Formats: sequence, C-alpha cells, structure tokens
Amino acid sequence: MKGLQQYWFLLIIFFGLNTAAAKAVEFESYDLTFKVKGLNAGDTCMIAYYLGNKQYIRDTVIAGPGGVASYKGNKKVDQGLYLFVMPGMIYFEFIFVEPKFTIETTKEDPVANFKAKGSSENEVFYTYLRQLQAKQKTMKDLQASLASEKDSAKIKATNAEMVKIDKEVKTFRDEQIKLHQGTFFAALVKSSAEPEVQSIPEGMSPEEGRTWQLVKFRKALLDQVDWNDDRLLRSPVIQNRMKEYLEKYTVDHPDSLIVGAEAIMRRAENHPDVFKFCLITITNMYSNSKKMCFDKVYVHMAGTYYVSGRATWVDSTQMAKIKDRYYRMIYNDCDRKAVDLHMKNLNNEYVDLHKVNAKFTIVCFWAYDCGHCKKEIPQLYEFYKEYRDKGVEVYAVSTKEDIPKWKEFVEEKGLHDWINVADTENKTQFRIFYDVYSTPVIYLLDEEKNIIGKRLDLDNIKKIIHYKLGLPEPAPTPKPEPDTEKPKTPDQH
Repeated sequence: MKGLQQYWFLLIIFFGLNTAAAKAVEFESYDLTFKVKGLNAGDTCMIAYYLGNKQYIRDTVIAGPGGVASYKGNKKVDQGLYLFVMPGMIYFEFIFVEPKFTIETTKEDPVANFKAKGSSENEVFYTYLRQLQAKQKTMKDLQASLASEKDSAKIKATNAEMVKIDKEVKTFRDEQIKLHQGTFFAALVKSSAEPEVQSIPEGMSPEEGRTWQLVKFRKALLDQVDWNDDRLLRSPVIQNRMKEYLEKYTVDHPDSLIVGAEAIMRRAENHPDVFKFCLITITNMYSNSKKMCFDKVYVHMAGTYYVSGRATWVDSTQMAKIKDRYYRMIYNDCDRKAVDLHMKNLNNEYVDLHKVNAKFTIVCFWAYDCGHCKKEIPQLYEFYKEYRDKGVEVYAVSTKEDIPKWKEFVEEKGLHDWINVADTENKTQFRIFYDVYSTPVIYLLDEEKNIIGKRLDLDNIKKIIHYKLGLPEPAPTPKPEPDTEKPKTPDQH
C-alpha cells in the first residue's frame, strides 16, 4: 500500500557530474558531524545528494577514530535531501536544511539507531520513518499469513486489519504534515503523498462520477507539491510526481500529454530553477520516444520554450541543435497536413503529392543502394498490389539523384504501377519537411493528406489501414532473411 513504501525511497546510487544544477536555498558555511558505530578509522564515505530521482556525489569524507566523520566548509551548498554513503554502499538519508548538527547512528541499522543533535528536522524525519517501518513490518506479517490461510473468516479479518493499518499510516502522515507545517520535512512528505480519492457527489451518474473523481485526483496530485520550494529539486519528489502524473494518470496520447505538460509548467513557472528542471525533464522524456507520433510532445516543448527564447540558460551551440531538430520535426507532426511535394516521375512529368486521389497515401522515401530498401520496397509493392483496391496509393520518392540507377532498380523489381518520383532538381527540401536522414522512411496520409502515421514498417501500415477501415487485425508480414548489412542507410546529401 502507498503509505508503506520501503522506508523512504529505494535507491540506486549513480555517480556522475551534475550538469544542470539549479540555484537554490544555500548555506554560506556548514559543519556536520557523523558518528557511526561500525565505521573504521580510514573508511572513505561519501556525501551524496539528489537531483530529481538521480543521486550524485557532493564530497568524500574520511572516518576518524570511533567512526567519526566531519563535513565542514565555507563553500555554498544547496539545501535538500542528502545521503551519507558508507563502504559496501550502505547509506542513510538526512535532511540538510540546517547548517550545523550531529548525527549518531550505527552502520548495522542506521534508521533504527538514528539520533540528531541540533537538527529538529532530522529528528522529526526519523521519527516518521521508524513509525513507517513498524507499520510496514506488521503489514508484511499480515500479507504472509494470507498466503497460506484457507479460512474465509480469517482472510476477511486480516484484510480488514490491513485496511485499518493503511488508514493509520495516512492519518499519522497527515498529522505530521499539519504539526510541522512550514518545514522542509512537511513539504517533502506532503509532496510525495498520494491524494485521497474523493467521494462522488450525489446526483452524478457512475460514469460522470468517475470522470469527476479523476479530474479532482489529477489536480490534487500537482497541487500537493510546493512548486516554489526549490529544495524539493534535491529530492526525488518533483520528478517522480511528474512521471506519475504524465505516465499513469494522463491519457496516453500526444495531445493529452501536451495538456498535462502545460499543467506542470504553469505551476513551475514562478520559480526559475523549478521551471528549468521541469522543462528539461519533460522535454527529455519525449525527445526520443519510441511511440509513433509521441515526438509531437517534444516539438511542442521545444517550440514553446526553447525556440521562443524562454530557455535562457541554453548556449548558442546547443540552441542551434535544438532549432535544427525542431524545424525538421514540426512539419511532420501527426495530424498535420503533409507538406506538398512537386516531383518528376520516370516520364519526366511532374506529380504533386496533394493531387494524388486516394483514401490512403503512403509516402515512401527510399534509395536504390540501401540494403534495407532492397528487401522492404518489394514487400511494400506486394502490399500495394493487394490493397490498392481498398483506396491505397504509394508516392515512392527516390532520395538519390542518379536517374539511370533509379530506373534500373524500378525495372529490376517491376515497380511500375505505383507513383515513382524523384526530386531531380533539388527544389522540394523533402529531407527537412519529412525529416529524412536515413532510408527507408515511410509516412501514411489520409484522404485530406493529413499525417496519420510516420516512420512506419509494413505491419504498422496494415494495422492502421485495417483499423481505419474497420477490418480485422491483419496477419504479420513475413520477415526478410537476415543479412550482415546495416538496418538503415544514411541518406547522403
């Protein structure tokens, strides 16, 4: 159950450089002492910190006699949730929002034996963690008893006890948040807690009620986070909440995800460092999405915040790369009308893409010297012959300019019935408008020449067309024999 997660977060220590550190609430100096029973003199320990859900090394400290390690300095340090990492990757977390305190504990069980002097936040934090651990143990014992229990009455009683414990955890959590309002501890706990599902108001139908509940729940997920407290950037809370909101509670569709991303950005915009972190995180989440059309989210974020000039921290070199990628992608977003192409066919006659009269138009960019194309293009042609009676046409674009070799390939493979064209005069800029940097690249357009699929293989083309026509799902296409050639050939230009 949500209130009984392993004592705070399950961690994997990641060592690396923080290239996007945010300005924060900082100390001008600090003086921390760690007394850990079980540490040996000379043991190397690490002070680590969070940036989102990753962890980075801040400094190393060497244990002295009696397992005492000091962390002192006059340089600036960001406030937030930190980790003291011991040999063997044994660690404990601590709240670093006070400049001077002492922590005493044991290497064997740092949570159970944790004591803090001079830090009320850490005392409260570990009182909370120990309470959760105790409840978690009870819950595990109850779950274990259910595994072999056959008596229905005892099963019912055990389930009731588990529900009771879960309520006790939530009540304790809410009491602690209220009691310590204004502290980083309270912000940390509140921002990571899952909201309660509200009861459906009287008079609503079940369907209306479920929609109402989801809307309220999604809003509460974001409203519980203090987006103006940049100390939460040095914890997993903000990044985990963003991922939860977008990946679990937002409809898995590019347009819905854009709306969800904007709901986060509106809340983050009042604090420059939180704004920066959220923008980078969301943009990266969708920069290389493997789901078709989901790069639309990246295009939105890049255009709205980077190309527009709102991401003021990006240097000119990186911005040039972002803009180049943005302008290669913006013209081929799903649901956008495809850019018209005016190209010559094998008879030296112009054929315009937008004048192709078909229910579905496949736009295929290929090259006669592409190893992958040599196998995929004949398969696509066989598909075309089978489906053209269903309103399918193919606008096959040769990306190479050697006309004799192009004609030779068409003759050899017998690709005469569909539309063969090439940009022999280099006027269309198809590589930019259709983001063609390798071959083959295949798009699917509807009757109005809107993009309904991009970077498709034959199976996905079939699936989309079958879905649009209300046909049963098609059988998969037999895979070509494997070879040693690279799967994609760069399109040189």
